[in-house]
Amino acid sequence: AIAFDSDIETAIRTRKRIFDMAASEKMLVAGMHLHFPAFSHLAREKEGYRLYPEPWRFDL
Repeated sequence: AIAFDSDIETAIRTRKRIFDMAASEKMLVAGMHLHFPAFSHLAREKEGYRLYPEPWRFDL
């Protein structure tokens, strides 16, 4: 069996740290549950973060 986020407090801290790193370093993030083409940037907004999808590039 797979037990993701079995330690809730650690999961919360880890997500916050990863989101903060992705936003502050302007990282391009990828995920299978993101809209096509599944690449986005995170930016801090108010109390949380906003996802900015990366436009599809035909020259890839």
